Amino acid sequence: MLKDFLLSLLTVVNAMSPYLLFGFLVAGILHVFVPLPTKSGKPS
Repeated sequence: MLKDFLLSLLTVVNAMSPYLLFGFLVAGILHVFVPLPTKSGKPS
């Protein structure tokens, strides 16, 4: 039973891995090229 669960979990993670890598790539590109808005309020 535990072996079947771990095998199913590994299969799902293996199937999701390209999409996860693509998502991290897109998030990294957005982090580099999209500026964050400046905070309003008093500077510390």
